[in-house]
Amino acid sequence: MLVLGNITLDDFILREGKKYKNILGGPPSYSSFALNSLFGIRIGLCSSLGKDFPREYRERLENIAKTYITERNNTTRFKIIDIEPRRMFLLTFSGEIENIDLSIDDVYVFSPVYREIKIKYLNEASRMGLVTLDPQGFFRRIGKDNEVYLDTFEQFDYIVKRVNILRMSLDEFRVLHATNVRDHVKGFVREGVELAVVTSGMKVYYATKECYGELPTYRKVQVVSSTGAGDVFTSVLTYIYSKTADPVKALAYGIVAAGLSVEKLGPSKLNRDRFWRNLKEYKELAEI
Repeated sequence: MLVLGNITLDDFILREGKKYKNILGGPPSYSSFALNSLFGIRIGLCSSLGKDFPREYRERLENIAKTYITERNNTTRFKIIDIEPRRMFLLTFSGEIENIDLSIDDVYVFSPVYREIKIKYLNEASRMGLVTLDPQGFFRRIGKDNEVYLDTFEQFDYIVKRVNILRMSLDEFRVLHATNVRDHVKGFVREGVELAVVTSGMKVYYATKECYGELPTYRKVQVVSSTGAGDVFTSVLTYIYSKTADPVKALAYGIVAAGLSVEKLGPSKLNRDRFWRNLKEYKELAEI
């Protein structure tokens, strides 16, 4: 699997005013730790990184993933106020990822954090293998005081036709001004998506050519921060789907892995034994 999106350095303000600085972040980081600890695989990751990126973090990522880095002056940084309503601020941006060689794999997760991925790479990948898209970064805009907000993306309808799996958060889905989740995810499938998924803190909505369904999230966890849970969900979902072509199985694996990921701040190894225990319990509770 190849995960494309910028690695970040994040500053956090959590409940009770607890503050943390320079926490490793970004979809490639969360995906790498989750897939390596649960399934023992080393994914490829494509990101732009700055000279300010800590050597310790780079070494940790190189131990569990194959890294393909565009060197820049500054790393992408966010300030995240992880209290409802959650707020984000873009502090620095490392720019676009360049010279991506898609021939090194045939399973791709495109997950930009802020417009660092050129559409031409998604076009190319769609002709080469299985493509998953988390479009979060395409919807993000920068407003007053560099605060991140969501707005429409003109090329969204175009890129949807080029992906096998689409995973959106409910907040991103609402940017489309859709009123009915069921009808809209089924609409994505009519556009050619194999598996369309919309996630929220309580429920996962999904559609394939064969069915529409809703699954509960796994909530028997102690939440420290939900940041990165969507990245873990998306990467585990994609990996299992690429191996089995079973959407419900892939969704269950992704939901349980995402649940474990919220118990720590930043990307970390997930406990494999606990994952399998929780997965068994989840399947019984969700009756799948």
